[in-house]
Amino acid sequence: ETGEPDERFDAVQVPLHPTASMALAPANRRLPPGILWLLQSPENGKLIYRMLQTYANGFHQLLVGEHGAGKSTIGGAVQELAGGPGLYFVPIYEGKSVDSITFQQEMGANGVGFKTGYRLGPVLRAMLDGGQGKPVGFDEPNQADSETNAALNDLLSSGEINSPDNTLYTAGRGFWFLGYMNKPGEYGVHDQSAEWFERFVIDEVGPLPMASQVVFAAEYGRRNGRQV
Repeated sequence: ETGEPDERFDAVQVPLHPTASMALAPANRRLPPGILWLLQSPENGKLIYRMLQTYANGFHQLLVGEHGAGKSTIGGAVQELAGGPGLYFVPIYEGKSVDSITFQQEMGANGVGFKTGYRLGPVLRAMLDGGQGKPVGFDEPNQADSETNAALNDLLSSGEINSPDNTLYTAGRGFWFLGYMNKPGEYGVHDQSAEWFERFVIDEVGPLPMASQVVFAAEYGRRNGRQV
């Protein structure tokens, strides 16, 4: 209708978590509402397709864009599509310890830490969830301190992480590091080394064209029973 050539997308086979709606019996399969809403925009559709390609090929993903561009909204919808409900989301900020996201020390009844006890943090739970792992979203991973950054780098390069008692944990096929960060230099965001960025497939999330914004506004109003 527009005179532009048709765009065709090859099928992408991603490691769906057993709880993902698209992994259920055929009669119960459905796309999550968040994905359906985002697919109202062709720009979002292309980005989601590239993200699924990245996931299918075993690479980790970084979404970069201005504050409020929709990075975590798009990423969360893709997380739900591939990993089902119960999203793993890890906000990173300066001073956040590596223990808080990997191996959290168990605390006694009086608030005293046990000498050897620990429980798995969100990163480890995402690595092992359902026996195959599932995606985990990281907000501003470039804000991590040196210790947390080193642990995440080791995990991304090897797919493994050692516990305090030297138990080796290996990430399942479905584990996926999905980072959301503002552009370096904005909102106090630190830049990272070229080696750090090379661990990711990077996509920029920019503002939508006006036509897509109008469609989004209308769909938002329909979903929330409001006139926009």
